[in-house]
Amino acid sequence: GNLHAKHVSSVIADDNWQRFFAPIFNSGAKSWFDTLSICRDPGTTYLKVRVEAVEVSPGHRTGYVCVLTDITDFREMDQLKSDLISFVSHELRTPLTLIKGYALTLLRMDMEKVRNIGQSALLCIDNNVDRLTRLIDTFLNISRIDAGHALELDPVVLDLREIVEEAVEVERIVAGRCRFETEY
Repeated sequence: GNLHAKHVSSVIADDNWQRFFAPIFNSGAKSWFDTLSICRDPGTTYLKVRVEAVEVSPGHRTGYVCVLTDITDFREMDQLKSDLISFVSHELRTPLTLIKGYALTLLRMDMEKVRNIGQSALLCIDNNVDRLTRLIDTFLNISRIDAGHALELDPVVLDLREIVEEAVEVERIVAGRCRFETEY
């Protein structure tokens, strides 16, 4: 961005702005670096602060130069990325738990029971592997968008009833004794 020389009071709208910098000036430090948060309407502004002493000769200070950089957008982006990672981690665990559960169930059954029950278990495993693939593709698309690449969309027609039934089936398995009903 553009560099503008301003008095610190024009950046920090606070009559007592000195309280932010007085401890630095009084410490005798030649340089100081930190992040400062300022509560404003409608939210908090985050500033990266760098203070350097100006000396005409060693030990003879004439003042300080303060460089303030607004990093609010970067902080908000970091929070969004953190939230996304938490969401994706949670969303990956559900299908993995179901796949693991059905796979272990099939491994513990004798072959006669596998023939009778295995079809629905394998169908659930297949659906959840597809779900994981979609989640990973979505995550990769977000990374591509973040990197500035164009996103190619491939619209498809989906059966909402099928999606709802799949979601309800997942909850039936996870919830155990709870009963779920759907109406259309």
